[in-house]
Amino acid sequence: IGPEIALMVDSNHAYSASTACRMVKQLEELDVRWFEEPVNPEDLEGYHRVRMASTVPIAGGECSFMRYGFRDYFVKGCVDIAQPDIAASGGLSE
Repeated sequence: IGPEIALMVDSNHAYSASTACRMVKQLEELDVRWFEEPVNPEDLEGYHRVRMASTVPIAGGECSFMRYGFRDYFVKGCVDIAQPDIAASGGLSE
């Protein structure tokens, strides 16, 4: 699509950690801006494995509720980019 347009990939929790690790290596070659929600949102170990497998930033968090839902994503090194769903996470003031 060209260098002037950024490509982001949203997998919508479609992959196992092993499959997502293989896929993210291929996405690296395409200069993808980020890989969103590669694994089930409860699979923090899987998120971390995918993040460590590549230089492509990992995004996630739409299924986390309230600010407390994001803590483990950051503490366990699961995501580079947090994507809260404002309606589900308690609004802007939460």
